[in-house]
Amino acid sequence: MAQYLQIDTIGMVCPLPILKLRKTLKTLAAGTIVEFWASDPMVQVDVAVFCAEHGLTILEHTHTHNRYRYLIQLGLAEA
Repeated sequence: MAQYLQIDTIGMVCPLPILKLRKTLKTLAAGTIVEFWASDPMVQVDVAVFCAEHGLTILEHTHTHNRYRYLIQLGLAEA
């Protein structure tokens, strides 16, 4: 069973949410699923680009009441 971790960046503005995501991912094993929360609208672009560049898979994305939620799975490549 894959590890699961939640990262909350609600209230942080660009570039802090992605920097926090990047820092945390460096400590996790491949296959880990991260639930990533943010409130900065720029995260919609930033997460997609970051995941594509680092071999991460976005399993799910929701947007409700100015909150963005992503389920991201680490691939075999190092983030």
